[in-house]
Amino acid sequence: MASLRDSFQTFLDRWPDDLATGWRGVVGNAVPDLGVVGPALTLEPNETIFPGRTNRPPTGARADAYVFRALDQIEPSRVRAVVLGQDPYPKSSRATGRAFEQGDLPEWSPAKSAVAESLRRIVQALAHARTGEPRYIDGDAAWGPLVGDIKNGQLQIPPPRQLFDQWQERGIVFLNAGLTLSRFQPEVQKAHIALWRPVVKAILTHLATRTDGHIVFILWGQVAQRTFDDLGVLAAATAAGTQHRVARAVHVHPGAEGAGGKPLFFNPPNPLREAADRLSAIGGGTLDW
Repeated sequence: MASLRDSFQTFLDRWPDDLATGWRGVVGNAVPDLGVVGPALTLEPNETIFPGRTNRPPTGARADAYVFRALDQIEPSRVRAVVLGQDPYPKSSRATGRAFEQGDLPEWSPAKSAVAESLRRIVQALAHARTGEPRYIDGDAAWGPLVGDIKNGQLQIPPPRQLFDQWQERGIVFLNAGLTLSRFQPEVQKAHIALWRPVVKAILTHLATRTDGHIVFILWGQVAQRTFDDLGVLAAATAAGTQHRVARAVHVHPGAEGAGGKPLFFNPPNPLREAADRLSAIGGGTLDW
């Protein structure tokens, strides 16, 4: 059994090498904060830190899964929206480095158990945003018919990986507050998020203080909203005089449920349309979901 802090020291060796060239200047002197990882936290023999480093995915993970996957193949100047998640899915086979993306899902399955709940609801909201059809957000039971419409060509939504690639090409970054995870346990989750806080802050602050371009930060759930506020992103934009180029789109988390298990994510307004409207309102043009 190793300490989590010691394991991180090995894991983080030459970590900036994994950043695309354009993002190295953005991160600057920010470094993961090992001091916040409690000495009593452990990495059990059957555990790993995931997603892995470039070209070193954990066993069972997708080949292109790694810590900074969310920043791949997109220059900082092209980012128009950031969806801020919490941490990777608690299975190394599912974590890809992009928030809400599920790495072990090659195609949409009508079986709800095969698809992460948050991802299902985001895709349902996407179908509604693209078509205006309320039947796509008629609770979790609408998932099977939605997949049926994809398979018969009635609904044009690409397979999971292609969908996230498409979003990234359009300037939408899915970034987690905690870029890694090792065990689904509150103390461990908090340590991972705190470790990456300086790096995530540098990324979000840079995007909010650019002197050209517009951006909407999409904050689904209290964790995302609190993280964004605690990092002082809007305060940095105000200090830089760029606050007029920055918008926020706030909604409940995709996994939030009300009475009887009703998905609250489907309550109006549609969270994807709302984000697009927020960006448009500050002069950022259309956000094409």
